[in-house]
Parts: sequence; structure tokens; C-alpha cells
Amino acid sequence: MKMKVLPFIMQHTLVMQKDFVYFLQHKCVTNLYVLLNQKGQNILHVAAKNGKSKVVEYLLGNSKIDESIINQKDNNGNTPLHLASLNLFPKVLYLFTQDKRTDVKLLNNNDLTAQDIIGLALKNKTTIRKFLARRVLKEAGVPSKVDDMLHFRQQQTLKMDLSLKDLLNTFLVVATLMVTVTFAAAFTVPGGVYSSDDPNPKKRGMAVLVLGDKALFWVFTTFNMTAMYSSVIACGLMLMALIFDRKLATRATILAMGCLVFEFLTVPVAFLAAVRLVVANNSALAYLITAIGVMYTSIILSALFAFFPIGIRLLFLRQVGRFVLKILIALIDYDEKPGDSSPPSKREQGKR
Repeated sequence: MKMKVLPFIMQHTLVMQKDFVYFLQHKCVTNLYVLLNQKGQNILHVAAKNGKSKVVEYLLGNSKIDESIINQKDNNGNTPLHLASLNLFPKVLYLFTQDKRTDVKLLNNNDLTAQDIIGLALKNKTTIRKFLARRVLKEAGVPSKVDDMLHFRQQQTLKMDLSLKDLLNTFLVVATLMVTVTFAAAFTVPGGVYSSDDPNPKKRGMAVLVLGDKALFWVFTTFNMTAMYSSVIACGLMLMALIFDRKLATRATILAMGCLVFEFLTVPVAFLAAVRLVVANNSALAYLITAIGVMYTSIILSALFAFFPIGIRLLFLRQVGRFVLKILIALIDYDEKPGDSSPPSKREQGKR
């Protein structure tokens, strides 16, 4: 098929129009799909690198778009998937990876996959945008040589860089606050305690509500103590990570994060049980509080599943992770290029 060259400015201007999809559907008489700009990019390239998810969605669903156009390379060997990775557009990446015609393993002229480009983007800074983009490609099975090389290089580095120290300091503050809160909750139990001058010696200093709903009191005490010990372990691990070399510090940080995640799951349950104990005499309010607590606990679980189960072999967890990831991509639809993203430099490529 012979390709015609379309001026870059004209092609870019067309794609950037808000009603471009309507234009393609109703007013376009020229076959724009075979036109290239001076960079060797077709209309799908331009839409992908500018984050126009609606345009990409329409083009992928158009019968005139075939596998050769979807996987076509520009002058630098970049496919539309590469360009969407370069500018970190998770929704556009998701649309491409869900299309079976997309070859996710193609390399550009620098022997980089789409996953490699993200690995080198933003100077290795971690952002939500970068995280979502990487997860989309990881779920699609996009290979990455850069990640393996960067990981090997990090293992050889004995000094812990500033970003990891900042992460540790942040988590340490959170864990310390949680230790304080859970410790205080253990001695200010819901409903208070019997005074020291109570007529019944056996009740003195005992929690008032322990004689009420024992099941809820057990739930409160158990989950509060679990959160307390998880916080203490997390604090200890992060303090040790500050004096370890990078390899051990990274492992300690991962374990500490696991403790914090477990803590974030137990604290809401302890709080729910405590409030239920206090309002036990008001059935309507108790049911309302239970419903709110269950709803928000489910949201927290879903958010955590979006980060951790992706890549786990358990089918159920993988499906939950994919579902939550899809929701996050729909809610956080980036339509502008990141300000500090740039193509991998020749120096960075030479290091590999």
C-alpha cells in the first residue's frame, strides 16, 4: 500500500480537535489512515502520543484499521504503543493492549519495548501515572530488558539513594502515628472502665462494655492489638533499613510496607467494632454504622488489590486486580503529556 505524506502540523491539528471523532465518522472523505507525516507517523501514532483515548478507541474499532497500521513503525521504529508509553497515557495503553492485533513485543530502533520506555521515563521517579502505565503493560505481558538491568545495577549499589530514604522517613512517620493511636485506644476502650471505688471488686478497672456484647469487644481488642504490633514491627524494620545497604534496605522496606498494609486493614475493623459497642442500644444507628464500615473497608480492600494482586497466579485475585485497574484508568484519564517526561537519551541507552 502506497503511503502519502501529510504535513505534520495539519495531521496534529486534526487529531487535537475535540470533535475529531465526529469528523471521521461523518465528514471525512479522505482515507486518513494511510497518510503519514514527515516523521513517518500515521494518524494512530499522533493520537496515541497525544493521549486522545476517544480517537484511539474509534480508530481501533474502525474496519479500515488493520494490523499493519496498528503495528506500523515511524522513522524511529516506534509503534503507536511505544509513543503512548513515552508520554505515559495509561488509558491509551490499555486500549492498545486489549486489542489482540497489537504486537506488544515489537522493538524500536533503539531495541526498546514499550515497557522499556516507561522504565526510563521520568528519570526513574515513581508516580501514580507511571505505576498505572507499567501495570497495564505488565498485565499484557510486555517484556522489559531495562527493568532487569536496572534491578541488577541496583543490587550492585551499596549506598541507599535519597528517594528510598525519603520513602522510609515517610513510612516511619505513618507507622509511629499508628503506634500512638492504637496504644491509646487500648487504654481508652469504648464505654470506659469501672472506677476503682466500684462496689464490686471484680469489676474495678474492667471495661464497661466487656459485659455487654462480648463478641464485638473481642473483635475490637484483637484487631487493635494486631494493628499495634504490626506498627511496631514496621517501625523496627524501617529503622533497621536506614542503616542497611540498599539490597537489605529494600527488602526491609517491602516487609515494612506489608505490615503497614495489614495495619490499614485491621484499624478500620477495630474502629467499626468500637463504635458499634458504643451505639449498641440504638439498632438503626448500629446497622447504619455497620453498612458504612463494610462499604469503606471494601473500598480499601479493592484499592489494595489494585496494587498487589496483579502478577499473582491466583485467578480470582488477578481478576479483581484487573477490574480495579480498569476502574482507576477510567477515573484517572490523563489527557496531557507529563511535564518532565522525555525520550531516553543516548547516554542512558549506552549504559545498557
